Amino acid sequence: MLARNTTSDEVKLAYGALKLFLLEALQVGAATVGEIVDISMRNSKPFLYRKIHGMPEHRMHRPILEDRVERLRYHQAVSKALYKLKAEGFVTASDHEWKRTGKGKQALEKLQMRPTRHFTPAPGAKELKIITFDIPERSRALRDWLRAALRNLGMTKLQQSVWAGSVALPEEFFEALRRLHLLSHVEIFAATKSGTLKQLR
Repeated sequence: MLARNTTSDEVKLAYGALKLFLLEALQVGAATVGEIVDISMRNSKPFLYRKIHGMPEHRMHRPILEDRVERLRYHQAVSKALYKLKAEGFVTASDHEWKRTGKGKQALEKLQMRPTRHFTPAPGAKELKIITFDIPERSRALRDWLRAALRNLGMTKLQQSVWAGSVALPEEFFEALRRLHLLSHVEIFAATKSGTLKQLR
């Protein structure tokens, strides 16, 4: 069951991220749902599942193995996504094992070329971050990407180009900014214990 404040766009984004992971997980060969779930445990993918279901922040990074009911629900979510991929012709199933098709390989290559909007917050201390950006109107797609990425990281919009949140930004987020040539358009500040702001990037 989805959280009440979950939008259809967020559901699509979450499925897109899970779709990418599943196609990547099947690169090495056929696997059962249980094996895929185990791979997922090692790659922090349950964070996406927990976020879309509105789980409280303090439970986001707790090992999913500690909760048998939650693991079962996550297992069911992965299974449902695999059947959806099967209907789209991206995977096949035989003797409880799933295998990627040629069409699935092509879909994965296209997905890997797109910059992800989903980032898992880095572990460690979380200090208040303020992010401002000035991206030209002609690059609206990049502005939309950045806003979606910040929203998925749990940050809050103060103004159209000013966001804030107490989150540890992952290195993958900075790598994406570099790859999209956005570093010169984005400023990131962190609030210090003394109450002043220090510029990070």
